[in-house]
Amino acid sequence: MNFTSKQLNQYETVSEILSNARKEKNVDLEKAEKTLKINKKYLRALERGQYDILPSTIYVKNFARAYADYLGLNSKKIIKLVERELGIINQINGTTPTSLEKKHLKNKVLITPKIVRHLLIVILVLACLAYLGWQINTIFSPPPLEIINPQPDLVTNQNFITIEGQTLPEINVTINNQRVLTDRNGYFNKSFDLQTGLNTIEIKARKKHSKASVVMRQIMMKEEGIIE
Repeated sequence: MNFTSKQLNQYETVSEILSNARKEKNVDLEKAEKTLKINKKYLRALERGQYDILPSTIYVKNFARAYADYLGLNSKKIIKLVERELGIINQINGTTPTSLEKKHLKNKVLITPKIVRHLLIVILVLACLAYLGWQINTIFSPPPLEIINPQPDLVTNQNFITIEGQTLPEINVTINNQRVLTDRNGYFNKSFDLQTGLNTIEIKARKKHSKASVVMRQIMMKEEGIIE
C-alpha cells in the first residue's frame, strides 16, 4: 500500500506522529500487522512510546522505520526522533543502549517521551507560578526603610531636627503624615521643628499597593543648658 509522504511536526513525539498518521490513513493495527508482518503489540508500543516492550533498541529502530515507510512518513527523520527519545530515556533511567538491549525494564518506572514532555511542561508551569508568586510578593511586601538621622531616643536642646533616610526610588514617604520627596536613589531629608518635651516622629514608606514600612523616633527636647 502506498501513501503520500507527510511533513513531520518537530514538536510531536514519535508515538504521536505514528498514531496520528495511521488514523489519518484510516488503517487499523490488524491490517498493518498483516502487511508488515510485525506483531500489533509492537506497533501499539511504538504508538504509545513504550520502547521497553520491544526486544531491543535495534528492533525499535527497525520496526519504526518499517512502520514509517508503510504510513508514508519520512523514515530517516523518524529514526532520528527515535534516537533522540531513546537518548533522553536512557539518561533519565541511568541506562546505556548496550544495557537496554540486554534486558527489559519491566521492574523499573517507565519513562516515555510523553512523560518527559509532560514533566517539562510541569516544570515550566511551576517556574511560572514561582515567578508570579515572587512578583506578587514584591508588589505587596513593604519597601525597605533606613533612617540615617536621628538616632533612637535622642535628647537635644535644639528646636529643630533633620530627618534623613533612604528607601527605594519612587516610594511614597511621609513624616508625620506629611509627604516627603525622594531623589532618584530613594534618599530623603526634611527638617522638623521640635517642641519642648517629648516629640514623636513617625516615618512611613509605602509602595502603591503594599503595606507600609514604619519607623518611629522619639526625641526629647530640653531647654538650652539643662541637658544632663
